[in-house]
Amino acid sequence: MDPVGMRFWPDNKGRDGARTPMQWEPGPGAGFGRPDVQPWLPFGDHEAQNVESQRDDKGSVLWLTKDLIALRNESEDLTVGSYETLDTEGDVWAYRRGPHAVVALNLSDEPGRLDGVSGTVAISTDRQSDGEKIAGRLELEPWHGAVIKKR
Repeated sequence: MDPVGMRFWPDNKGRDGARTPMQWEPGPGAGFGRPDVQPWLPFGDHEAQNVESQRDDKGSVLWLTKDLIALRNESEDLTVGSYETLDTEGDVWAYRRGPHAVVALNLSDEPGRLDGVSGTVAISTDRQSDGEKIAGRLELEPWHGAVIKKR
């Protein structure tokens, strides 16, 4: 159990409400532990959402995460570039990292946009916009984001 939650309960309930065991494979135990052991945190949908089922799916959260990490590792802007919050409307959050990278996230159930940005979509959360050229305005579907590279 989360030591923070145990020590500071009830003022700080800890992180257990937002965590689940890593789901490596479908089936009892989800590859996290022995099938006959019940973890103190519940599994999510380990039959459908697990590392094994996402390894070959280039559109999965696993591949999005791998590709975002690779992009960050190969980009000086994303590793050590300065941070600047950009002006946005509604529930779009956007920031510039260094001179050549912009990250934009739509944090709502409604379509959003970011004006004043140009470049190429390096990675988008739905992966369908990867490589798309942006000239002045980025359109974002609900709960989607993109990393734009300028060069």
